[in-house]
Amino acid sequence: VISLEELDNGPGIIAWLSQRQLIPMLVSRLAPSCDPDQHSLVAQVLLDIIAISQCNNPAQPTIGTNALIDELKSADTVQRLTEYMLDRDAPHATSTLVNCVYIFIELIRRNYSDDGEEEEEEEEEEREEAAAAAAAAAAGEEAGNNAAAAIDADREAAGNAAGANGSEQESSLERRLPPVDLSDMMRVMALRVEDLAALLTAPRSSTAPVPTTQGLREPLGFERLRICELFAELLHCSNMPRLNIPPQPSSSSSSSLPPPSAAAAQDAIPLDISSPLEHDTSNTPVGQLLKWKLIQHNVLPICCDLFFRFTLNNFLHSVVYDIMHQVLNLPLGLECNVALILVAFRDVRITSRIAQACALNDEVSSMPRGVRIGYMGHLTGIGEEVARLLELSGAALEPLIAPFIDGDEWLDYVARTLQEVRERDQQPLGGERPGGGSLAGAMMAGGIGDADIDMLAADDSSQLQQQQQQQQQQQQLLQQEQQEQQQQVFVSRMGFVDPGAADDEENIDDEDDEDDVGGDDHGRYLRSRQHLFYSHGEDEDDDDDDDEITRSAYDDDDDEVNGPLPERARAL
Repeated sequence: VISLEELDNGPGIIAWLSQRQLIPMLVSRLAPSCDPDQHSLVAQVLLDIIAISQCNNPAQPTIGTNALIDELKSADTVQRLTEYMLDRDAPHATSTLVNCVYIFIELIRRNYSDDGEEEEEEEEEEREEAAAAAAAAAAGEEAGNNAAAAIDADREAAGNAAGANGSEQESSLERRLPPVDLSDMMRVMALRVEDLAALLTAPRSSTAPVPTTQGLREPLGFERLRICELFAELLHCSNMPRLNIPPQPSSSSSSSLPPPSAAAAQDAIPLDISSPLEHDTSNTPVGQLLKWKLIQHNVLPICCDLFFRFTLNNFLHSVVYDIMHQVLNLPLGLECNVALILVAFRDVRITSRIAQACALNDEVSSMPRGVRIGYMGHLTGIGEEVARLLELSGAALEPLIAPFIDGDEWLDYVARTLQEVRERDQQPLGGERPGGGSLAGAMMAGGIGDADIDMLAADDSSQLQQQQQQQQQQQQLLQQEQQEQQQQVFVSRMGFVDPGAADDEENIDDEDDEDDVGGDDHGRYLRSRQHLFYSHGEDEDDDDDDDEITRSAYDDDDDEVNGPLPERARAL
């Protein structure tokens, strides 16, 4: 029904639903006293409303921000949902938390925008254009009318030439959606970071060991996993430029000055880190306020402890990797960003834990039937991010993080483990092409000229021709052997005698029977025919077979056999 708002006759549906208190009715059914199935259904409805109203991708059909979204992201609604989520006495509070986290994450992902600076520039241009238009109007009504007539003529000519393209551009400009302000939601969530972090250390769901492929293990549970996901999304949203603009002073003299942006502070890296307690809601942008709360309540060390504790939960490993990736890539111009990076080295001891985990993995893998620890893939990714940060900004951050890095331990990890991973990742998938020093291998190695390419190409061509010739020779030899084998089988089955073997046999028979037969050709013929008949073994008494053999032998067209042989056969 809400999607009908896009139609020509649709406007008014969302307003009617808002008047009927749709969002408050749905939110009330997320109470921890309600059934978990009802929680899932209500959460799905709210997720669909957010998807229909998304604003971060104008290319997709959307109704844009509306009254329902404004109610859902308001401070009152978010405060009500967080109260439901953090209730420790209700029977289904965990189900409420899981489904509410889905809603908050979807709100952030559908409305996240990092083009705040571009929007400020566009607003400045619009203000300048408005001032120029006012000056032109003050110059005189007649000049304005003439200018308007000229503009109309130009537009008419351009419309005739461009046709449909102009209308498409106008429609795309009309579809530009206003950004959604998530500051109220972020402020409420920032003030509840302490309660959410407490659930990571003392969850309400059961932590009794459950059977796994490696024995009984404590389960992480959906409750702690969704809280980690919520922290990752809140940290991502806190980097929006719109949420890092300091509050405007109330005095009129200073209000005319443009607000300082986060990009303006990128040149200087703050090294004097203040306490998180010094930053409150009155003087701190909401994006920075959230980061100070994360530091104050040790969210980053707690998430990393869970990372190393639950070695089989790759969902958790992926979420914690996302958090660490964001922290290690924060801009260094904001004090809260530098403070978060300092926490990663001082409180988490990330370099030492990476090196120690790799040493433990080598020990476990070397044992009989040993396997790699489940988090090693994501841990290697975190190690890459740490190494990149130290390479790019290590000199600037050295006064802060140097005391918390074991140089020998970390250098050994980078030179041995991390270098092996980098070399393995650079190798082609499936290994090198057969034939080692080929053109492809040389080109992948780099550093060869056109002459070298021509020479390598000629070598590859000659090698290919030699291989083809060898294959043809092998095929010819194989065909000859097959023909000889077929000929031998044919001779054996038909009872023919090899001429060379017949000559040897005749010589032997001549020596043995010289006294009886002498050089009589007729005797030699009879002996050869007897050998022909008796070569058929067990069927020699079969008259039909003998007749068939005799006919096959005498039906030959060879001149050496035909002639007097039929008469001699009849005599025999």
